[in-house]
Amino acid sequence: MAANIQPVPRTIEYGEEVKRFLDLLRKLSLDLVIGISIPTEVSTSPYTVLPNDLTIFADTDTNAVTVNLPAGIPGKPYRIVNTGTSGRLVSIVPNGTENLIGANSAFTLNDGEALIVAYSTTKGWY
Repeated sequence: MAANIQPVPRTIEYGEEVKRFLDLLRKLSLDLVIGISIPTEVSTSPYTVLPNDLTIFADTDTNAVTVNLPAGIPGKPYRIVNTGTSGRLVSIVPNGTENLIGANSAFTLNDGEALIVAYSTTKGWY
């Protein structure tokens, strides 16, 4: 006769290093979609996004930062993050006559906000 074996529930306790690693993975999960890169950190204004940039961390603690998008490359994504805590804005400006979220005007980010955009030849930056 076979014994009736029941699984024993258990709790796994993670150490601080594992918790930090898992937190980092959650923060980087978007990079796995758009490509792993070293973020570009800027605090001077204006900053013009380079074709090889993927993530731009704009530190607005000293001053507001304007981020100028380059001429659009179809499908090319960028992630722009306001890493400041001072209440100053990041202004994201489309190139020339290109649209950004449906309009040829700047889009602003408050502290802690981020915008992910990719370029479409028919719609502009969305």
